[in-house]
Amino acid sequence: MINHGDIIFCLKGFYFKTTNIYEKEEDRLVYSHSKGIELRFSINTRHMYGNSSLYNTFTGHRFVACLLLVKNIGSENKKLVLDCTPIALGAGFVPNEYKTPYKLKYGWNTFGRR
Repeated sequence: MINHGDIIFCLKGFYFKTTNIYEKEEDRLVYSHSKGIELRFSINTRHMYGNSSLYNTFTGHRFVACLLLVKNIGSENKKLVLDCTPIALGAGFVPNEYKTPYKLKYGWNTFGRR
């Protein structure tokens, strides 16, 4: 269903891990996995313009929205791995405003709601 060059949108929990720091800029590996599929991409703090993005929103394990371009599709440890290039990242979604018939399991504790 997904091919190289496809654009995908995800609204879910992602892990942000610092991999390299050079002259006050960080490279962060971003990944998420579920049901045998892993999404991975890298971001650089040079493209973040607010302190909330640098020190809160895109750190640790956070619920964010991602618009991604699929670069590579592979397999690793019995998982389908999608290596992507981020086009846009967003945050600040209020859970009770997001209507879905599906159970969303990431991000709600940030807001103190279930």
